[in-house]
Amino acid sequence: MALAHFLTVRGPARAAERLAGWFRDGPAAALAGLDGVDYLDLYTPSRADHTDPYVEDRDGPILMVQTGHPDPAAVQAMLASPAFAATADLAASDLPDLRATHEVMRQEFFPVAGESAPRPMSAPLSFVVRYHGPCEDPALFTEHYRQGHATGLARLPGVRNVLVYARTAWDDPTGIARAGYLLGNEVVFDSIDALNAALHSPVRHEMREHVATFPGWSGHNTHYAMDRARLGARDQGGLPCE
Repeated sequence: MALAHFLTVRGPARAAERLAGWFRDGPAAALAGLDGVDYLDLYTPSRADHTDPYVEDRDGPILMVQTGHPDPAAVQAMLASPAFAATADLAASDLPDLRATHEVMRQEFFPVAGESAPRPMSAPLSFVVRYHGPCEDPALFTEHYRQGHATGLARLPGVRNVLVYARTAWDDPTGIARAGYLLGNEVVFDSIDALNAALHSPVRHEMREHVATFPGWSGHNTHYAMDRARLGARDQGGLPCE
C-alpha cells in the first residue's frame, strides 16, 4: 500500500493565493522531480463554499502539499532533500503568520458506484476530512471505518474517488510539528455543486448516523472543501497508487 505525506499550512485566508503561487513558481518542480515521489498534488481552499447540513468547519488550511511514495525509504529521502527544505521554508514566501504541520499515512483507494476497481484520480474538488483522537483502539477504529464508513461513502451520488489514510510508523528528520491525525478521509467530486448535492443526499444522512457506531472514539473531525491540482506524476494518467 502506498504512502502519502501531507504538509499542511494554516494562516490568514487572504494569503492563500499568494502562497500557492509562491509554491508553484518555486519549490514545486524540484519536489515533483525527486526519485520516489509518485505524484505531487496541491490543495487550496475551494473558491465556493460547501453547504454541509451537519458541520460548519471554517478557518481550514490555506494550502496543503501532498506527495505520494512507494515505501518509507522514499518518504525519508524526500524529507531529507533540499527540495523539501525549500518547500517547508515558509519564511521564503515573505508571508507572515504561517504555521505548518506534516504527517505520513498509508493511502488506500476504494471503488465507487458499484465498480470493481478504483478510478483514476482526475476530478478537481476534494472534501478533505481529518479525524483526531482520543481513541481507545486506533487499529479497531480504522478497520471499522474501512469496512463500513468508506464503503458507504462510495455510494454518495456523483462521487469520483474515496480514499482512506491510516496511521503508520515513520521517522521524522525535520523540526516540523506532526499533525497526529487518527485517520484521514477524502471524497472527490467534479465540482462544488456535485459535492453539495452529495452532502444533502440520503446516503450522507445515513453516513452521519453511522458515526455513532465508531468504536472507542471521543475526539473530533474536520471537513474542508479544497481544490486539487496535480502538479506532477510518474503516471501521467493519474492512476491511483496501490
